[in-house]
Amino acid sequence: MFNGAKLTEVAKHGTQKINTVTKDLVMTARLDWMPMNQQTVGQLFSHFKVEKAGPNLLESTQFKHWATSVSKLYKTNSEGANMAMVSTLTVQYQDEALARMLAAAREVPGTKDVATNLFNAQMKYWISEKKSADQVFRYLELDQAGENVLASPLLKRWMKFVQQKSEDPYRALYLDLSTRFDDKGLANVLLGSKVGFGKKFDYHKLDDLVVQKWVDSKKTVDDVYELLKLRNVESSDFLQNPAVNTWVSFVTKRLDIPNTSPHELLYRKLITQYDDKGLANVLLSPKGDFGEKFDFLKFDNLILQKWVDSGKTVDDAYDLLKLRNVESSDFLQSPALENWLSFVTKLSSRLDNPNKGPPELLYGKLVSQYNDNELANVLLGLKGGFGEKFELHKLDDLVLQKWVDSGKTVDDVYTLLKLGDGKTILQNPALETWLAFMTKLNSPLHNPYEET
Repeated sequence: MFNGAKLTEVAKHGTQKINTVTKDLVMTARLDWMPMNQQTVGQLFSHFKVEKAGPNLLESTQFKHWATSVSKLYKTNSEGANMAMVSTLTVQYQDEALARMLAAAREVPGTKDVATNLFNAQMKYWISEKKSADQVFRYLELDQAGENVLASPLLKRWMKFVQQKSEDPYRALYLDLSTRFDDKGLANVLLGSKVGFGKKFDYHKLDDLVVQKWVDSKKTVDDVYELLKLRNVESSDFLQNPAVNTWVSFVTKRLDIPNTSPHELLYRKLITQYDDKGLANVLLSPKGDFGEKFDFLKFDNLILQKWVDSGKTVDDAYDLLKLRNVESSDFLQSPALENWLSFVTKLSSRLDNPNKGPPELLYGKLVSQYNDNELANVLLGLKGGFGEKFELHKLDDLVLQKWVDSGKTVDDVYTLLKLGDGKTILQNPALETWLAFMTKLNSPLHNPYEET
């Protein structure tokens, strides 16, 4: 058998030829007492000829033998083993090439785990070597990602590295980006794809730093609107576009803009950008979260008042808000309906018949749009929060009176209101509507137990 000196010689020169069985026995017997230092790991690297493994390093037999030997050498200290391997690999391949190699290996199922462990060890190695944030930014080739840097999965690794150095990763990212891009480029970075981080990446922190730069450099509201390319956004997507959030944040920080508010400034931009159909799409689209200083209700009201002032009719607004396309069962909870009722309320002082209020006008639209079954669905559907100015019971009364006038029977309305569909009748909210119909019908019910 080989003694300790011979084993060291084998590890050092990698030239001793021994059969596999004997080699494994010797390595198992002697590795436990071998000195745990970087030189030994490097010697094992040469012994197993890992440098000749080719491009798929982590999949090679040479690497696996080396990794197993280093693991035995460090016993339960897996972190130390990974650090030692990274140190040796860095000497062989250099920081940037090794980072690229490990990133690729993490995408392969068979090497994902070991690559991830080495990738994490590489971060700690860079910290121990006092690498700067800018150096690691280049090692991870984030400088080559251009304006799509926020889409790179490696950005998360870089930010973790910066955080481990007890630095603010968002400020470090901002400082790096601001040296690489002008204002237009920074805007494009913010507009770029922001995926791969989940909830751990706070975009607002980066946005705030860029926005503050624009505030300090005296950018105007129009300047930032153009930088963020908000003129190119489809009307139906506008209010959920992240760039609008950034613009509103800028406007809010520009405290020197007199007698204005974010919703007023946005309204002024949109009326030069979209026609009435486009403005209606803005009203109908999902809304983003622009903070407490942005009043969506006032913003909506500005558009509705524009329609009133431009002579839009009740029918015009109804069609602009696409209420003819709403399913009957969803009608009373449609956000578009709330906008239309607000418009009708604003228009009420100009209506030909001031006695014809929102309930009567809405009833007129519904009977031209839905049959009796669908009208029943409207009555049965969930109600929206239309405020005190809209009296829902009046709409119910008008529909019930229509059924009375058209000769509907108690049984007809019982069926229309689906009172026989399985719910406990006394707990069914439609029961109250049916009882109201019977009251309007004003006809005595036949009692089979009444003596004749």
